[in-house]
Amino acid sequence: MCLTIRYVREQAGDAGVARVLALAGEERTAAELEDECRWSTYEQKIALWEAAALVLDDPVVSRHVGESALRHSVGASLRVLLRALGSPRLVLSNIAKTSPKFSTVATMEALDVQRSSAVVTYELHAPKEPHFLDCQCNIGLISLIGPLFGMPPLAVSHPECQVDGAARCRYEVRWTPRFARLRGRGRRRYLEEQLSAMAAQLESLESTAADLVADDDVEAVLGRIVSRAGVALRAPRYLLAVRASDGAPISVHADGFANRAEAADVGAELLETEPGTAFRGAMVIDVATSRRFYGRLAAFFDGHEFFEEERRLLSAYARSAAAALDAATALDAARRRGATAQALLDLARALSDVSSAPEVAQNLAEALPPVVDADAGLVFLWEPEDAALTVHGRHGWPGHVHDRLGSLVLARSEHPSVDAFIRDPEPALIRAEDVDASLRGIVELFEVETLACVPVQHQGDFLGLAVAAFAEGVPPATEGRLLERLAGAADQAATALRNASLLERVRRQGLHDTLTGLANRALFEELVTAAIARSSRDGRRPALLFVDLDRFKRVNDSLGHDYGDRLLCAVADRLGDGLRAGDALARLGGDEFGVLLHDVDRAYALQLAERIRTALAEPVVLDGQPVVVSASIGIAVFPNDGACYADLLRNADMAMYEAKERGRNACREYQPGAATHGRARLALETDLRRALLDDQLALVFQPEVDLAADRVVALEALVRWDHPVLSRLAPGRFLHTAEEAGLSLAVDAWVLRNACRHAAAWRERSPDVRVAVNVAPTSCGREELVDAVSVALRESGLPPSGLELEISETAALDPSPDALDVLAAVRDMGVSLALDDFGTGYSLFGRLRGFSMQRVKIDGSFVRASNEGDSIVPAITTMCHGLELEVVAVGVETIEQLQLARRHGCDVVQGFLVAAPVGPGEVTAMIDARLLAAHGPEFAAAAGRSGSRSSVPQV
Repeated sequence: MCLTIRYVREQAGDAGVARVLALAGEERTAAELEDECRWSTYEQKIALWEAAALVLDDPVVSRHVGESALRHSVGASLRVLLRALGSPRLVLSNIAKTSPKFSTVATMEALDVQRSSAVVTYELHAPKEPHFLDCQCNIGLISLIGPLFGMPPLAVSHPECQVDGAARCRYEVRWTPRFARLRGRGRRRYLEEQLSAMAAQLESLESTAADLVADDDVEAVLGRIVSRAGVALRAPRYLLAVRASDGAPISVHADGFANRAEAADVGAELLETEPGTAFRGAMVIDVATSRRFYGRLAAFFDGHEFFEEERRLLSAYARSAAAALDAATALDAARRRGATAQALLDLARALSDVSSAPEVAQNLAEALPPVVDADAGLVFLWEPEDAALTVHGRHGWPGHVHDRLGSLVLARSEHPSVDAFIRDPEPALIRAEDVDASLRGIVELFEVETLACVPVQHQGDFLGLAVAAFAEGVPPATEGRLLERLAGAADQAATALRNASLLERVRRQGLHDTLTGLANRALFEELVTAAIARSSRDGRRPALLFVDLDRFKRVNDSLGHDYGDRLLCAVADRLGDGLRAGDALARLGGDEFGVLLHDVDRAYALQLAERIRTALAEPVVLDGQPVVVSASIGIAVFPNDGACYADLLRNADMAMYEAKERGRNACREYQPGAATHGRARLALETDLRRALLDDQLALVFQPEVDLAADRVVALEALVRWDHPVLSRLAPGRFLHTAEEAGLSLAVDAWVLRNACRHAAAWRERSPDVRVAVNVAPTSCGREELVDAVSVALRESGLPPSGLELEISETAALDPSPDALDVLAAVRDMGVSLALDDFGTGYSLFGRLRGFSMQRVKIDGSFVRASNEGDSIVPAITTMCHGLELEVVAVGVETIEQLQLARRHGCDVVQGFLVAAPVGPGEVTAMIDARLLAAHGPEFAAAAGRSGSRSSVPQV
């Protein structure tokens, strides 16, 4: 049909073509009819010729159409094929094979073929009606055999015709042998024509090759390969059946079949046929490269043979199809790798913005389908506390499956397969039909054929499980690559999960105390502020308790910070046990805790505070050693004691300090006047810091007198503060403030320097008199005390034997290793040690050896309270002498107390009866005086009859 349309256009232009199509009743367009692959029925062909005859006024138009074939590229491959036969004689001899290229409803045979003549018959099959124009077309085509070989058209006569009632048409053909005719211009035209036909065929192959490069749609390229093969071979039906990869569905491209279903069935059957086996009379060529076998290309021409040249030509197109598939699979692999890389990059970008483990899981679930071409993704996270895998990410599932998976939990104890996977996590492909009975019910929930599972791990820590679901099976050849890509995504998620865990830990650390796990000050403020906001809506009043442990620093100094931390944790547990459900507890810093009480009045808040204080009073046992702890608690109730968090906290803090100043281990409610007191305490602390810098402190000295010799053996340095506004302050007014502010060591260092300086001056007259300096309990465990003593001795020039440090019994009760080391270092310098306030802390005498004490000072309360019947002074004296310790009776204020000290064997006395403290300028005169004799003969006699142990060694 394409030859007819082109001939009409050549003669009458596009307008003539349009008229012909209209007259013929043709619904197809001219472009469709010019498609060499499109076949038409016999009736359509006759109708088109009849219309052309009318439009062109040419009764034998079909003959002229046949004769015009060489002027067009139509059938270039067929022309090359015919020329390959070598001569008109051979072409006519094979006309039975050639004629089906033009019609499948007739049979043409060569009856008698000679060197320069032949007889050809043509029989139109019933029920087709013979037509004059069909015969004319045959004449035109047969005559054209001559020009194929550079010869004049063959002479064709038509003595018998089916139109006239003959059984078949008879054509008698004559020609002059080619070797006698191919000279000069004739030979040149023949060669040019042959070159043109071969160029057209080459152009078709080149066009096919260009398609492979230019078009990345492999299906479109395969379709065009089938079309071009049809043009080249002129067979009625063609079929290309291939698989792009193992396990991939069959791709079928066909031409000439009734419908797609028929072509698909034939294609599947074609691929199942053994190589070399005849298949429905078709010419079958394998579509394969050195890399792999893809399928087959077949040309169907029922009942007709093919030329060998046609086989070679079809093979060329089969190779083109194989090359296209090679390129397509390579491109597809590259695209897949690119898509995987892009999906992993997108996943990395998504994970960089998330801050929680559930967000990481959801991002991973969304990334799995594009990474591995899966239908859906699912991510479990490992919950160590529950020993179970819990779904936290799901994507791509049908609605009902999506909802079902949201509550899926795989407990390790309930599923042996899960337990085995967690113990030895390895990537695996799970097929629904192969799963064991313990997991079958769970796998059925997914409603898929295959699950690809990989562990999510970070440096050996199991974090979860990533699952990619496939509605259909996964080809075995792709399993390894699939699991590798899936593992790559899981590795990215593992890092993000670890980062999210660290971020969560940082977030928690930002709002929780790292030691006790309680809320910290920042979170406590949020909780109290929220409670205040709720109170404005529901009227429930919150209260804030400020809890501060009493003398907690002693625990750190005496037992060490490890014990202190453990004690804080124990206290936190007790505080928590004493609270109601809904109340909140926080560690505000150091040994300070905050408690938020909900819906309380002042009386109930005080009751709860007392309950907490009582709970803390029970000793805490640390490594078998009981440690007594108490707390001072301040109470502030909203809204009377503060309308915001800052006010409540400040006022509860002030109430707590009020409890400390009233003896500790107590609860106090905030009182409006406490603010003034608190400001005064803060001002005193500030002034004390300045006093140390401006040298506002002063020393006075009180003598210690030997009972036997009535001579001064030591002077105790007592500190005073000459406050610029408050005048002179006694130690009781500011030493507690110094301890709370951490200034005790600074005060001790100042006293040491100045006491040693004064002592060095009077030692020139009285070399045996020493100066005694009190050391705060908190200073005993600090190495800086050793430095302070060393500096004081070096700067003053006082020998170490001239200095004595008085250690309170409080510091000796729970001596830490640090305190023992510090005091031992001082003792090794040659400085003597004395135990002050002995008896107030239920002392253990064994501790005295550990401290290497030289003397013990009995607290004045025992001296003043003693009488002959119930005094414990004799027992203390006897035991101390047994340890070769000198005994000093402190606080002697009456003759009776002096006599008691003498009778009970005390060695030294000190008190206002003996002498009041004096300034540094009066010390020399005091040393020279007989202080006991100054009170009269009776007093002097008492001193003279003393049974004191003046022989105790002095160091």
